[in-house]
Amino acid sequence: MIDKDKLQQTVSKNLTFYRKAAGFTQQQLAEKLNYSDKAVSKWERGDGAPDLFVLSELAAIYGVTVNDFLSVGKKRLPVNLKVKSLIGLMSAGAVGLVATIVFVVLRLLNIDAAWLAYIYAIPCVAIVLTVLNAIWRQSVLVCVAVSVLVWGTLLSIFLSFRLVNIGIIFMIGVPLQLLTVLAALVKLYRKPKAE
Repeated sequence: MIDKDKLQQTVSKNLTFYRKAAGFTQQQLAEKLNYSDKAVSKWERGDGAPDLFVLSELAAIYGVTVNDFLSVGKKRLPVNLKVKSLIGLMSAGAVGLVATIVFVVLRLLNIDAAWLAYIYAIPCVAIVLTVLNAIWRQSVLVCVAVSVLVWGTLLSIFLSFRLVNIGIIFMIGVPLQLLTVLAALVKLYRKPKAE
């Protein structure tokens, strides 16, 4: 049978370890979770424990599993900002490589619009960065990536179909951009939960 006090102390030690390893203060972590810093302090003292939903959010923030909070022994280091940036750049670079390969193949086939491969790569990069930042719960960066996705997609359509009055398509981007910014603001300014 599992000793409740021992498990709670293990969780509290692991919560403290991962927060410090990620370089967050209790206040910064509380803001990411939309909780008060008092709740984070309480968890780290072992006077209480976050619920399973919060543990899964913390696992996503640190790039670990929920089981890592329950385990005694060797700990995996959380994915930090430098690693996330490198992953994002490598992902964007991979999309750029694919766009370059498509460009070269189309030019070898004597297709004049081969340069559009780079334009189509813009929304593709935005999709990759949106997914990564959503996984990492970086709401501001998700907003930026979605904005690039919206305008990059509209630019791709505009340049692909050279029809009369196709420029009006950019009007679609205005309400989409407003919705994106509003969604990010709602996420940023939610009131912290007290526990």
